[in-house]
Amino acid sequence: MQNEPTEFRDRLLNAQQTTPDLREGYQQELESIIHHRLRPRTRLLYGGGLLLGVALAIFGAWHLLHSHAPAADLRIAWTSYITVCSACGVMAVWLARAVWQGTFAWRSYYCVTESMFVAAGLIEVLALLQGTRAPSDPASTFWAVYVGVLLVVCLGWSLSNRIDAARLDAREGMLRLESRLADIAERLPK
Repeated sequence: MQNEPTEFRDRLLNAQQTTPDLREGYQQELESIIHHRLRPRTRLLYGGGLLLGVALAIFGAWHLLHSHAPAADLRIAWTSYITVCSACGVMAVWLARAVWQGTFAWRSYYCVTESMFVAAGLIEVLALLQGTRAPSDPASTFWAVYVGVLLVVCLGWSLSNRIDAARLDAREGMLRLESRLADIAERLPK
């Protein structure tokens, strides 16, 4: 190995000199890949989404408390409501933290979308279970169709986020590799 020509190595080392500015550029690019900074307008939109979610949760609770449905249907409705509130609570905490800090890590965002997908799946199961209570009545499973649409939307959202996560991981890995190669090139004798 020692006797091999070093022309390729020399060309690589001479291609771009490692400077403190270049190293700082690597760090800034890596930071922008890992963390997303919120602009003031985006923070306002996220805050508005947070308030809207809380308002919808309060309205849902009020509606269930004043419902005149049979007790068996109310148990399923309350279970669905608690599932939705749990998933939305995770999202609300995440949104509040992102708005407060003005930034968020993409990996945490992907976990939030996964929780929404799991919640939509549980609600679909509950909707289908409610439909088995009265199989002769087509209206008993009608809302399962709407929840199925929600499930498909959450599936698409989750799949899109998995693709984006893979892209970000690849970009992050390439940038880390490039930075390490620059560090190694600095240490090698010329």
